Amino acid sequence: MTARREVLLAVLLTLLAAALRLWNLGEVPPGLFGDEAFNGLDAWRVVQDGWHPIFFEGNAGREPLFIYLVSVALWALGPTAGALRLVPALLGTLTAPALYALGRALYGWRAGLLAALAWTFTFSAIAVSRVAFRAVALPLLATLTLWLLLLAFRHLKNRTRWHLVLFFLAGLTLGLSLYTYIPGRVFPLVVAVFAAHWGLTHRVAWRQVVIGLVIVASVAALVFAPLGAYFLATPAAFTSRTTDISIFALPDPLPALVQSTGERLSVLVWQGDIDPVRNLPGLPVLDPWLALCALAGLVVCLRRIGDPARALPIVWAIALFLPALPVRGPADVLHIVGMLPALFLLVGLGAATAWTWVEGRLGQTKARWVPAVAVLALFVVSGAISAWHYFVDWAGAPATAIAYHAPLVDLAEAANERAACGEAVFLPQSIYDHPSVAYLTLRACPSMGGFLAEVSAWNPGDIAVFIVPLDYDNEAMFVLLSKKPNRALFLDPLNPQTVRQLGEEVGTPVLDRWRTPVARAIRLDTFGSGFVYTARDAMFSEQVVLLGSNLGGSAIRQPYVVPGEDVTVTVYWEAIHRPDRDYRVFVHLLDADGHVRGGWDGPPVSDVFPTGAWRPGETIPVVYHVPVAPDAPPGKYILEIGLYHLLTGKRLDAVAANGVPLGSCALLGPLKVPASDTAPASAPAFPAQANFRWLVELAGFDVEPASLAVRPGDSLGVGLHWRGLALMDTDYTVFVHLTDAAGQPVAQHDSQPRAGRYPTSIWDVQESVLDVHEFAVPTDIAPGVYRLIAGLYDPGTWARLPVLDDAGQPIGDHVLLTTIEVQR
Repeated sequence: MTARREVLLAVLLTLLAAALRLWNLGEVPPGLFGDEAFNGLDAWRVVQDGWHPIFFEGNAGREPLFIYLVSVALWALGPTAGALRLVPALLGTLTAPALYALGRALYGWRAGLLAALAWTFTFSAIAVSRVAFRAVALPLLATLTLWLLLLAFRHLKNRTRWHLVLFFLAGLTLGLSLYTYIPGRVFPLVVAVFAAHWGLTHRVAWRQVVIGLVIVASVAALVFAPLGAYFLATPAAFTSRTTDISIFALPDPLPALVQSTGERLSVLVWQGDIDPVRNLPGLPVLDPWLALCALAGLVVCLRRIGDPARALPIVWAIALFLPALPVRGPADVLHIVGMLPALFLLVGLGAATAWTWVEGRLGQTKARWVPAVAVLALFVVSGAISAWHYFVDWAGAPATAIAYHAPLVDLAEAANERAACGEAVFLPQSIYDHPSVAYLTLRACPSMGGFLAEVSAWNPGDIAVFIVPLDYDNEAMFVLLSKKPNRALFLDPLNPQTVRQLGEEVGTPVLDRWRTPVARAIRLDTFGSGFVYTARDAMFSEQVVLLGSNLGGSAIRQPYVVPGEDVTVTVYWEAIHRPDRDYRVFVHLLDADGHVRGGWDGPPVSDVFPTGAWRPGETIPVVYHVPVAPDAPPGKYILEIGLYHLLTGKRLDAVAANGVPLGSCALLGPLKVPASDTAPASAPAFPAQANFRWLVELAGFDVEPASLAVRPGDSLGVGLHWRGLALMDTDYTVFVHLTDAAGQPVAQHDSQPRAGRYPTSIWDVQESVLDVHEFAVPTDIAPGVYRLIAGLYDPGTWARLPVLDDAGQPIGDHVLLTTIEVQR
């Protein structure tokens, strides 16, 4: 075939691949998947904020090349679904001519053409090229690297100087392949094996081969150096995603590994990926015709395995297949995307071999064109079926639209339309926090995120529309899509009256693409926040300040904590400077002994608006719902709150407003788990009525033994039945003393109520508390009658609370409970 025809053929292949990847790109796939949107949000931060990380740590960590390419598309076209998917469509399109070039260089133009057609038409290749996942960049760069390396070796053999340029370019694409997707980390092994095999089987001076490989490795290392340095400084970034999903984390990984191998092999030719996000569930990568061609190509390669060109697709396919084996869960076609070009090379080689063999048998007869037409027709039919599967069966399936969050996408589009008409649109923060909604509403408010701490009343001249889902559950946090600052504003929690009104109003239905109501649009003239916060003033690493907090969302003095449920805390942050990284927040519930009895870890606001996007000087209200352990015992609790880096686990240092170090957290509280067993089931054995300065009343007591007679060394137990008369700021200590005739204690037990776990500062008015004290009678005590007394004192001053009579006059600093007889 002439060079002109080959160029024309490559152009036609490219146009065909482009047509299948660019047509109706914004609508197919239907909706917008969350991972796609997350990539788009990061790319938009690159465009808007000049943010240039070498590794994107959000969403479990992602290599940066794809996101930077997407940022160029968003800069040029704006934040739309079509612009977001343009980059993968172009990368998938370019893979077709690249695969043609590599197949032609290895096996001739026929094999290259058929391999490229397989990539162009196959469902999996179309699907991975039309969704904004970074995996699609790996097949293109891997194919280009091997093609350039092959050309370099051939020029080396022909003793031309072009080999130096080609080695340089191969190193460049190899280095870039490490910025694409995790399986790309094993691709350098394919390059090394291919180069070594080529050098051993061709009459080329080893010195020249080694020089070429040094050039490739050096350029690749230089390209990879920034990301490599980051991985060295943050090893968890290199291993976190793989560790989380690895089979080897299981107690017995071998059976799981065997099962995984079978499932992933099955994805190729038998039972395909079942996830509607990536595939028409159950459709294998290769249909029967392509599988037969791949098998033929494998046989051809195995018969001449000593030839580097024949060994290459086998080594490539195995190497890029292996990273998918230890992954837990159902088989995922994305995990094997790096081996698809090798698989299609086998398809092209097998089909081209059959084509050539039949053509040779026909000789120079008039029917010599039949095998060409037959092979090409089979590829076209296979491609037409794949295209039908993709654009009709898969794209039209309701399950696909649901998997791509179509109802949320439709809700976001409804919000965009209302915002474009000048309405102020309010979305529940839980809805806005979904990446698909946050990304698509960038069209209404291109500046991403911001905060508005006080919205006590909306200007009646403006139209405020709250879009709430049909299953609205009294959420108080909302985000305003505002045209005034042209950005989304996170609001202070709405007051209970507004929340109730939103739950009761019927509103106007918001319909999805199936004309099914998914939300209600409610117009309000006025609304308010109605919350205040307690100042805390803790600063974290001179980047973020904790301004204050509100526990329970109410004004009660001691918010209750219910075991097995959530404790709600509203926290107010402020960024002093734009934080240098995306930090996580921890909110842990601690009991009186410092044990963690519940907690929540996650992004301070949401994954779609990380700390690195915060603007200095803005108040940031966030509500955290902290789960409480079902077995949390009654008592006093506090919340510790702080920030940390997810991948390293390093917490930010906290400092109080006066400069005093706080360690790695600030404390919020107190809170309490009410003691359901504080009020006894029966009345005290010995009623009493002692008033301690109108703060606490002793209603009675129990004594064990009930006979009030003990022997030296016996244990004496006293149960005090307290009742709170007023709220107290001091944690008073209770004393129970056994005193002699001179009033001197001979045995005693002093502690805050319930062994310090239920201090008086958390008692409510009229709350009954059973407080048990136990101590041993001394072994050397003399027989006789002793007085048992009780009272309370301030541990800071040792001042006892006075006991008052009915007129409110002090009559002492303790109460006589009873007398105890010590017997021999």
